[in-house]
Amino acid sequence: MIQDIYIRIFNLLKSPHIALVLSYIFNMLYRTKYCILKLFRKRTIIKLNACDADKFVSSIYCNRNRVTKFINKETSQNIDLSIIIPVYNYAENLEKNIETYINQRTKYKYEIIFINDGSTDSSLAILNKYIQHPNVIVIDKENGGAASARNVGIEKAAGKYIMFVDCDDALHNDIVEKLLSVAFDTCEDIVMCAHNLIKTSNGRIVSKVPYVYPNKNLLAYRNSDIIMNYPGFPWGKVYKKDLFNNIRFPEGYWYEDTIILFLLFTQCKSFKYIDEPLYDYYIHGSNITNIVSDTKNVKVIDRYWILLDIIDCYRRNNFHFDAQFYELLLRHVSLFYYSNIKNLDKDVVEALFVLARDLVLNYKPKEKVKLSYMLRQVEKSFINNDISLWKLASMYQ
Repeated sequence: MIQDIYIRIFNLLKSPHIALVLSYIFNMLYRTKYCILKLFRKRTIIKLNACDADKFVSSIYCNRNRVTKFINKETSQNIDLSIIIPVYNYAENLEKNIETYINQRTKYKYEIIFINDGSTDSSLAILNKYIQHPNVIVIDKENGGAASARNVGIEKAAGKYIMFVDCDDALHNDIVEKLLSVAFDTCEDIVMCAHNLIKTSNGRIVSKVPYVYPNKNLLAYRNSDIIMNYPGFPWGKVYKKDLFNNIRFPEGYWYEDTIILFLLFTQCKSFKYIDEPLYDYYIHGSNITNIVSDTKNVKVIDRYWILLDIIDCYRRNNFHFDAQFYELLLRHVSLFYYSNIKNLDKDVVEALFVLARDLVLNYKPKEKVKLSYMLRQVEKSFINNDISLWKLASMYQ
């Protein structure tokens, strides 16, 4: 929340210092409201055990996918960047957006890998118009979702760096040049740029808001680098291709972007942020952002199942279940998890609380972990088996 407040104030006043001060003030007031509500809440204990909770949730909706063997194409010394773009039923504006992808003003060599994910409109025909372009590769596959399409692109990528683009978004003509210049100059693992959030209605732009994040620890991470204060969506970044050698997007889930924070940001050794909007992210009725906001759909339980997939990936790669992981876990099972599942039936929410509690207690480090005040409240809710405190603390993250 504090980041959104900062961005709104900054866009209004154009002063980062004033925006920071006012953001902290608003956050303190918000926190004060939480403390008052906490005094008057009624403590609620859940008696359900984790085994029965798992059986109950699995009977409603179970999603456990197994990872197959990864295939990684050899990196080409002649290709600096692979731009991976899943395409599904976006014929209406696809050609206009493609022009922003192929007309980059840059000295760097890049390839564009379009993955047609089983489109039923004329998207594939539009892509095939560009098949003779020297930078373009078109792959046609059965529909499997954005994660599946991105994974195909990763397997085919030959660039030293990878960039993901949503086909309904547009690129500024200097994004490749600016991101790669920073990436190669200082050998960064990840370079990210600011973006414009553009809302449309009936094909017309109704608002355009620059999202420029401050280089401050606004989210109060105690066990992570500054990168954790930046959003974990896949687009608007370049990644060293090697980061994906043993990592893929989990297929068949909503919220597959969760891996960016847990699996890529945690393994990133060097990161830079460009505070200039170079990527135009569009929100309209058909994109996945609106689809996954249906919090009454049982598919929101993917917030839990995807955590198990991430834990499996940690084990396969011998990643450490350390304080950084624990801090991310607490943030995930509060801020994101509860906000998505809260509109499910009461019994389902209670069972998912029990399963989240089981994960937190199992992965809680033996040594004391430094946490922000609100994450300490979330931790306390699980230790005391207090679902009412969990709900309240999750809403006020």
